[in-house]
Amino acid sequence: VAQADASEMLESQHTAAEQAVSAGGAEDTNTGILNKCPTKSTSVSAEDPAFPSRDESASTGSNPNTVVLDTAAVVADLEAGAAEQKDPEWHLTALDIDVGRFTQVMMGGGNLSEPMFFTADVEFSNKNIIGTTTEPGTFEVLCADNQVFATGTTDSVTVGGKSSATMSVAVTAKFTQSLVDDIVAEVMANNMEFKVHANVLVIAKVGLLRVKVHVRCDVTAATTRLFSDPATVVKDKSCSYSYTL
Repeated sequence: VAQADASEMLESQHTAAEQAVSAGGAEDTNTGILNKCPTKSTSVSAEDPAFPSRDESASTGSNPNTVVLDTAAVVADLEAGAAEQKDPEWHLTALDIDVGRFTQVMMGGGNLSEPMFFTADVEFSNKNIIGTTTEPGTFEVLCADNQVFATGTTDSVTVGGKSSATMSVAVTAKFTQSLVDDIVAEVMANNMEFKVHANVLVIAKVGLLRVKVHVRCDVTAATTRLFSDPATVVKDKSCSYSYTL
C-alpha cells in the first residue's frame, strides 16, 4: 500500500511538472514552487515592428530596417569625409617666360597688340587618402583693380592619395597701355612687388563623382626674381578652396 501511495504521489508530481512546462515554466521538484523561467529562444516575433519575420523579409526582398541603417551609415561616412577633407597645397617649380620682352613691355616698348605666352609647372600635394584625376582646367589672373590681364589652362593630371603630382600650365597675357601704367606704378610703390588674384576652376574625378574645385589665390610676386630665378617669383600666396558637384 505504501509503495502504491508513493507511486501515485510521483505520478502526480510528474503530471504537475508537465503542466508547468506546457505553461512556459519549469517546476522545482524539491520545493514544489513554480519558477517562471521561459526557455531561451533564437526566433524573432513577427509582431515586433523592429524585427520583421523571416517570411516578411523574404516577401519584400529586403529588410527595411537594414536599409535605413545602411543609409544612415553612408550619410555619416559622407559627412565625416567632408569634415575631414583637406585642401591641396601647391608651389611653382618652373616658369618659362621671355623676360626680355616682358621688361620691354613694362618700359613702354614692344607691340602691346601681341599677347605674351609663357608656361609654368606647378607641383601640388594631395593630403587626402583618396586619389583623383583632374580634367583640364581654366583660370584667370587679375590685377588689384580686377582687370583681367592673363588667362590660361591646366593639363589633366592624376595624383594618388597622400602624394604629389606636377601640373603643366599654359598662360596667355594681354596688355594695354593703361594696364602697363598701373602695373609699373604698383611695382615702384611696393618695393618691386606686384600683387595679383587668380581664379581657378578644375574638375576632379573621385570614383564616380565629378567634383568642381573652385580656387581663389592672392599672390605676391617679387618681380626682381624674374631676372635670376623665375621659378621663385612667387613670394607669398594665400588660397581658399570650395567644392561643388
